[in-house]
Order: sequence, then C-alpha cells, then structure tokens
Amino acid sequence: MHGVDLSVSFSIAGRRPPEDFPMRDIEHDPTTESKYECPRCGTIVTATHHPGTCTDCHVHLRNRGTPLE
Repeated sequence: MHGVDLSVSFSIAGRRPPEDFPMRDIEHDPTTESKYECPRCGTIVTATHHPGTCTDCHVHLRNRGTPLE
C-alpha cells in the first residue's frame, strides 16, 4: 500500500489515525497495587511491582489490568 495516506481514510471515517493511540492501554503507577495472574493455575497476586513468576507453577505472571487482545 505504498503512497496511501491513512490519515485521510481515518479522517473520512471520523477516527484518529493509529499513531495517535498509545501502544499500551494502562499507565504504570508504582504507588498503586496491580493484580497479576498465573495463566496456568489461576493464582492471583497483588503487588506494587511485577512479582515475576508464580510460586506454585513457576510460570510468568500476567498483569490483569492489561487487555489480552
């Protein structure tokens, strides 16, 4: 699609071009707690920092505040 100006097609559709959207949906705030979930066993950990891996399964925990899409 060389030479196509996507900002024109987005403005016609009434939407902003993709570069106006952030890459992540949530901002990291080190003073608030977040919930992290093990995708294997479902263990949920609440912490102010990423706890790393599940203590039961040793699988990398996922921040529940980040969409899966």
